[in-house]
Amino acid sequence: MVYFKKSDPRIATDVIITSFPQHVPDDEIQCEWITNASTKAAILNTPGYPALMPKPPRVDLYEARPTPDMGGQGLFAKCNIKPGEVIFIERPLIVCSRQILTPGKFHFQTITLIKNNKLNYLSGSEGLLEDAIARLPPESQTDFKDLHNTYICNGFGHLLGIAKTNAFGIRNLSDSSDKETTYAGIYKIGSRINHRSVLLFHQDVANILLLSLLSCIPNVLYHFNLNSFSVQFFAIREIKSGEQLFHSYCRADKTLEDRRAIFALHGFECDCRACANATPESDRLRKEFNTQITNFQSLALQKPPLEVKQDILEQALQLEKDMVKEGLKDHMRFGSLLVFIAWAYAMRGNQIEYLRYRVLGQEIQDRYFKNQD
Repeated sequence: MVYFKKSDPRIATDVIITSFPQHVPDDEIQCEWITNASTKAAILNTPGYPALMPKPPRVDLYEARPTPDMGGQGLFAKCNIKPGEVIFIERPLIVCSRQILTPGKFHFQTITLIKNNKLNYLSGSEGLLEDAIARLPPESQTDFKDLHNTYICNGFGHLLGIAKTNAFGIRNLSDSSDKETTYAGIYKIGSRINHRSVLLFHQDVANILLLSLLSCIPNVLYHFNLNSFSVQFFAIREIKSGEQLFHSYCRADKTLEDRRAIFALHGFECDCRACANATPESDRLRKEFNTQITNFQSLALQKPPLEVKQDILEQALQLEKDMVKEGLKDHMRFGSLLVFIAWAYAMRGNQIEYLRYRVLGQEIQDRYFKNQD
């Protein structure tokens, strides 16, 4: 374990770099986790920790192929993949807080490293990453350094640029003393998931390996399992053999302008159907669909149950059509909408439509919840 002493009073706690999980089988790798002692202790005391890294029920579901229209390569399904099916599982190379990836929020320039009774002085986030990567096995160090860096011209250190380019947020991992401070992981395979894109930077940079690409209409999502400290990428809809895998860099409720601002930070523009065909109406839908569904759900929770008027049902059915048109039919909240429509039909005495919508909504929700264990 490597300890860093804080050299700035604004840092609430000392920083450590630790190999995690502490003990793994020979066929698993450890990651290097930049964290603090209290957060590490909280994970060590999490019920169910430690757990072995799960194995997908099926393996060899994807392969890398060239993508001439985008540069580099992409991940493609080698067979039909069912909704909710795990495509691959891996442990991160590096896990660090979002603050480290945002130098303006990481308030120190020089930190003191105590290692083997020797003092070394490193510089901020780049220094932390440099020492963490040096602790990885040689093969894993190479895997990290082979990842793409879209921040070459932004003045960041090379390692920090790689980390910022390839980090996936870990929403269920936060500092024990500051729940607003969340973490991100950098992966050998998962971090090569980029967005369906038109590259904005120099062509020489386009020799990157664009494994599973991203899209505002994704077919793949991921979940981080704290007990095994590993990530699972799973299908959110049926993926046909030969179809390319897509993920999304941003939430579904972002407008086209918001999405473009996020993508520009990574050096590309998205050319997926949602971006190419965006309109003021589709932007409004993306901004409002979550609130609309929440409002519908609140009606179902009224005690005693309210009478469901035809106009309420028609509004829900129109939202269903709009979300399908926008490519949001595999979003978890779309499943919630279908469950509400099922309830509305039940309240109006239409058992056939109730059963149909209930099954459809539950199927979508199950794809997400069964991968949250």
